[in-house]
Order: sequence, then C-alpha cells, then structure tokens
Amino acid sequence: MCAMQKNLEKHAFALYYSNVSPARLSVHGHITIVDESVMHRIAHVLRLAVHDELILFDQRQNVTCTIVTITKKQIVCLITNVATNTVHTPEIIILLPLLKRHALEEALYACVELAASRVQLVITEKVQKSWDNDRDLQRLQAIVVAAAEQSKNFAFPELHAPIPLASALEQHTHRARAVVFAVNGNPLLELLTTIHANRLSSLVLTLGPEGDFTHSEYQLLAQRGFQAYALTPTVLRSFQALAVGLGAVRSVQ
Repeated sequence: MCAMQKNLEKHAFALYYSNVSPARLSVHGHITIVDESVMHRIAHVLRLAVHDELILFDQRQNVTCTIVTITKKQIVCLITNVATNTVHTPEIIILLPLLKRHALEEALYACVELAASRVQLVITEKVQKSWDNDRDLQRLQAIVVAAAEQSKNFAFPELHAPIPLASALEQHTHRARAVVFAVNGNPLLELLTTIHANRLSSLVLTLGPEGDFTHSEYQLLAQRGFQAYALTPTVLRSFQALAVGLGAVRSVQ
C-alpha cells in the first residue's frame, strides 16, 4: 500500500465540541456526546459509524477517539489521545476592516488557517457593510469554527465585534510591532528579517478595506506607530493581502 493511501485511511474528521475541556478526560476513558447538533453531524452529515475515529476539540484541548456506540440519545466514544492545543507564537492580532460578505468570510478563513491569535473587526471610513451585531457575529463565529475544523487549527482565534478604527488602535498599539500592509510600504523582507532577528512576542497587523484606508486613516495609523510594508508590486484585494501578509509573518520561525 502506498504512503498516500495510508495517509488517506488515517484521516479523522475534527468537530468543535464545547464540552471537551470541562470534562475530566483521560486515555482509555469514554466521552458521551448528547448534544443533538453534534450527534446529527457525526451520524448524518459525516456518516461516521462504530469504530470510526474522530477528533473533538474546543479552544483549550483536543481528544482523539473511536466511536463505540451510536443511539438516538447519545454517542459514546473511547478516548485514545488527549492533547493541549498548540498555541502558535508570536501572538498575532489582526485588525480586520469590515469587508463585503464574501471577502470577509475568505479573510476569516485565512485568519484561522494561518493561525492568527485574535481578530478584531474594525469600522473604517469606507465600510460598505451594514452590521447586525448578534446575527452577523454568530454567523462569522460559525465560519471561524468551520475553518478550525477544516484546518485542524484547534486553538482558533478569538473574534471580536467591530469597533471604530481609532478605538482598535488605542487598544492594540502597545504590541511589540504594529504593521499595515500597503502598496507603497517598505519591502516585506525587512519586516520578516526583524521578526526573525528579534524573536518578537507580539504583532498587530492591519490592511485597508475595499477602496483602501483614507488619507486621514493612514495618518492616524502612522501616529500610532504603524509601519507600512508592501506585499507585492501589484494591488491585491483585501482578503488576498491578508492571506499573503499573515502567511509570510507566520512562516518566520
């Protein structure tokens, strides 16, 4: 059997389950799932059966387990491994402007897949999206969880409801390095070299929305100590710029 076939056979679906950490779990113990939505996903969406393996996680820890029984009232799993989630360093806070719906969803996927630590949504002068606080935040949190399940980045970033850009800058510019990705910025290699050489513990990253930041917003960013770095010689869409910039920063070891 080739290596690729073996890897495919070892694939285990990962599901967010909020009751992982509160329980006292140990290898060879059991976890009983009674949450109807989780049970439905296991049995009817993923179509898992007895003896299949899956991973259950919350933001603190994850457990690998094998399904023992499935009934209408509960699913019982045998625990084969318990692990604390990996928290990636340096800490990276993303100040993410409210983008149009599709672009915002793509940006959040990138934040999870590329291991951002926290995402603070921000309201800018060129915001093109209305905001229903409860409904929209719940929808976006569900997208973050789905991205964590797909990427198996179990320590997925916290997501915070939007606040004005000025307020976000007041809260986060005490970090070790504040960066705005901009077309006319310094070469990105300078930033990556600094991160590697100084082993920075915390960064805050931001980028313009559709139509970019206004002149006054760039002035505010500069006053708050943000340094501009260019990603490519071309103009990227906002969610693309986020993926390129965050990926580059996270790649520095």
